[in-house]
Amino acid sequence: MQDSEREALVNAMVQRGVVLVAGRAAGSDDPAKTLEILKNGDAKRPRGEFLAAMAQELFDRTALYSPTKLDLPNRTRMLCQEALEGLQASPETKQRKALEAKIQAALKKIKGTT
Repeated sequence: MQDSEREALVNAMVQRGVVLVAGRAAGSDDPAKTLEILKNGDAKRPRGEFLAAMAQELFDRTALYSPTKLDLPNRTRMLCQEALEGLQASPETKQRKALEAKIQAALKKIKGTT
């Protein structure tokens, strides 16, 4: 693969990632629908739902810092704590409780290894 092709591929992957995360924050898992929502410039979502979506994204990013990847438990702890803080303002749902349980389990796992 040539450098120019690699650069174009990396840019496309970054753009796709941003669209997917923005879509989840806006309440959509469909990239085409996300682009349509964001095109208008008036994408709105209740604050609690937005924070819950961001908490999920933060928790999902902790996988990057796991012992089998970058092995940075302090960063995992920080992301988990930020995610928990965001969840405090989100509505009580089954998904929120499940995410809180996952985050607490991840934090206990970190404390058990340090």
